[in-house]
Amino acid sequence: MRKLVYVSSTYVADNSTYIRADLEDGDPWCDVSVCLECYGMTPPDENHIYIPVYKMDPDTLETLRNDIIEKIVDDKVPIGFGTGWLVKLKDNWKEIAPAL
Repeated sequence: MRKLVYVSSTYVADNSTYIRADLEDGDPWCDVSVCLECYGMTPPDENHIYIPVYKMDPDTLETLRNDIIEKIVDDKVPIGFGTGWLVKLKDNWKEIAPAL
């Protein structure tokens, strides 16, 4: 399983949570979350994010599930030409993904 380091911020469009994953050496790996405000979709609170799973390999998804995801709330969120998840983050996500 891949070791990832996380950072967070907020999206300007809707003030929802943004999370990025970097490799241990500091190279960016992927944007964990996406902002869907322009499609009329906003997570219920800062403890939920949309993840574009159609863009991610199984190893990355497994790492995210172990590291920061507490629960998959919806596994059929339409994102562009693919599907994503609405997830609830673990209670300690702000420690795992400190603000930029």
